[in-house]
Formats: sequence, structure tokens, C-alpha cells
Amino acid sequence: MSIVENYIGKVTVAVEVALGEPAIGTILEGEGYNPVDLQAIKGCIPSVQTAYQDVLKIDSDLTQATGLLETNFALVKKELAALRRSMTNNLPARSPLFARLGMKETQPRKQEALLEFAQRVFSSGLALTDAEAAPLIKRKWDKARFTAALAAVKAAVAANVAQEAGKGSSVAATAALYDRIDELDAAFRPMAKDARDLLKDQPGELTKMGLQTGVFKKPQRPVPGKSRKPAPPTPPPAV
Repeated sequence: MSIVENYIGKVTVAVEVALGEPAIGTILEGEGYNPVDLQAIKGCIPSVQTAYQDVLKIDSDLTQATGLLETNFALVKKELAALRRSMTNNLPARSPLFARLGMKETQPRKQEALLEFAQRVFSSGLALTDAEAAPLIKRKWDKARFTAALAAVKAAVAANVAQEAGKGSSVAATAALYDRIDELDAAFRPMAKDARDLLKDQPGELTKMGLQTGVFKKPQRPVPGKSRKPAPPTPPPAV
């Protein structure tokens, strides 16, 4: 169970017990928390649950896009290497196919540039006539293989676009989730603290609300780009 799920569950239990236990409700109402106030706190919970499900869905889609990108990018690199090896080992260095397929170019290393390069290579291979492609067909580089390789390029490009979009959506959805958590906590925490004081002589009632050891912490909003490494110690001043 995640920290957010745990928090939502604990708040839900505490509020439902406060609403469902007459003895607790009477004590809280004496402090100004009538059933309408408690229902208002409970009413904040669904928006947190919805925002959390939105984050889970976006993160799941992002994970799927990343997996598709990694799988297809690896396949593209493998097929590029196989094509280059097949051409180098079986064609004369002056074969026009090297220039025709763009294999005289230096192969890029960066992901997007490599995908663009691969698309040009495989598209050029697919555009060859059977006569032009005969030396390649003999080495199992027929139109079907070029088509499959090009499909892997397109799948990798699409997954890359989805991944980048997912990253932005994930940041926005996470921010929205923690906004909803802040709203819920602002409504819940004062009541929970008062309940701790009002029911301190009734530990059984606090246990029912899940507050026997204190008011549980609110999940902390993640800080994008914040380093988890401790700061280096400050050197002592020169004497």
C-alpha cells in the first residue's frame, strides 16, 4: 500500500468513526464539530481518491510507453547492426547500395537522431526494386524485413512521443493530487488534534479513530529535481 493510499484510508476510518459512534460524535459536537462539519471533511475524500487514480493511470501509461520505446529501440539498433554487417561482409565497398541506403553516413548515437537515421535507411531499403535489392534479398533482407524494421522505428517514435507527453501529464496530475491532499488535510487535521485532546481519557475511542499514537502525517509533496544526497559539510573557517 502506498503512502497516499494509507493516508486516505486512515482519514476515512477516523471520519467515519466520528460520524458513526454517537459517544465520539457528541463529544466532538461539543467542541463545534457537528455532523455537517464531519460530512464536509468526508466530502473531501473522493476528490483525493479520484486524483490518486488519475496519477496511477498516467504512471501506468508512462511505464507502458517506456517499455515499448525500450523494446522497439533495441530492435531498431539490432536490425541496423545486422543490415550493416550483412552489407559490409557481402557487398563490395564500392557498391552503390551503401550510398543508396545512407550507410555511408556516421550512425548517430542519440536516440531521436538514431531513429531518424534508421527510418531513412529502412525506407530506402524498402524503396529498392527487386533487382536492386537482389544482393540484400539473398541475405534475408527482403521487403518484409525492411517493412518490419520500419514498423519498429515508427513504434519507437510513437512511444517516445507518448513517453514525453506522459512525463508532463504525470507532473501535472501529481501536483493536482497533492493540492487535493492539502485541502483534505486542512479540513481533517484540526478535528483530529481536537479529538486527541478531547478523548485522551478514552484511549479505546482514540483507537477506533486510529489516533491512539497521534495524528498521522500528511504525505509530503514531492519536490521535482531535488537531490536526495546530503549536502557536503561546510569546511571550518581558516584560522
